[in-house]
Amino acid sequence: MHKSALSLVLFALLFAGCTIQVTTFPPGPTVPASSPVDILATQVSLQPTPTPPVIYQPTASSPTGTSGLIYFWPTLIPPEMKFNNARSSYGDGGYIMEFTNSLGTDIVLRAGTEADRYIYCDGQTSPYQIRGMEGCSSMGTGAGASLEWKENGVHYSVGGIGNSLEAVVQFASNLAVLDYEGWQQKFAEAAASTPTRIEFDAGATSTTLEGRLATSVDSNTYLLQGRAGQTMTVTTSSANNSACLTIAAQLTDGSYIPLVNSNSHPTTTWSDVLPTGTEYSQDYSISVSSCPDKPATDIPYTLFVNVVE
Repeated sequence: MHKSALSLVLFALLFAGCTIQVTTFPPGPTVPASSPVDILATQVSLQPTPTPPVIYQPTASSPTGTSGLIYFWPTLIPPEMKFNNARSSYGDGGYIMEFTNSLGTDIVLRAGTEADRYIYCDGQTSPYQIRGMEGCSSMGTGAGASLEWKENGVHYSVGGIGNSLEAVVQFASNLAVLDYEGWQQKFAEAAASTPTRIEFDAGATSTTLEGRLATSVDSNTYLLQGRAGQTMTVTTSSANNSACLTIAAQLTDGSYIPLVNSNSHPTTTWSDVLPTGTEYSQDYSISVSSCPDKPATDIPYTLFVNVVE
């Protein structure tokens, strides 16, 4: 008992004579309990994010018409070919432009709904790259060549009767991309500067043409060959009867005599017997213009022409 008491006394004296120094640290951030998945996700997020490769895609100016539809205009047209207003038109979903010459050769550009009238790359076609896009080419049985491709998911085609594949490729390779307003202006100027020759199908006595009067164009002009004593009937149909007629007979000296004038006698229909005098060449000019009492706005119209004995 004496030894135990002596040991306790010595331990107390030793403890009282020693100073214990404890170094403290400021509190650090609280680390939440994390699962192994959380820790792994944190580690992954700290890795640098690689930049994805940039893949080049052809770009086009954004049209104000149908979304995705590109408005092409040819910068190189084959010699002697002219814009065929009677077979060219456009709407909300697509357009068609035809260029023809006196030999019956033509080149036709179709876009959107107009191209979709034909099955994409149907029949005997070969892969072909057009404007950097994978498309197809085909050679008709003596009718000519054609190209088809898609851009922004929209169907386009270029083809024509009597043309070689080289001619069609050259035409497609020289297509400029225009904004919608600029394209409309080009279309209107081409339609106004090129009178359209009206021809009936074999055995037919009438035809119907689709046209459009652009705001910047005074009139669209058509030419028709008749015979003395025949009866010609011409009618336009448009919203609010906005498209009026001016018809004139050409004389042998090249001048014209008006048969009806839209300014002095606004009308959407005309019918009469063609003159029989020898001074008449029997070539007739039919002009469609906005009626004087109607606003000069963009006017789609239908032109019906009938000629009978």
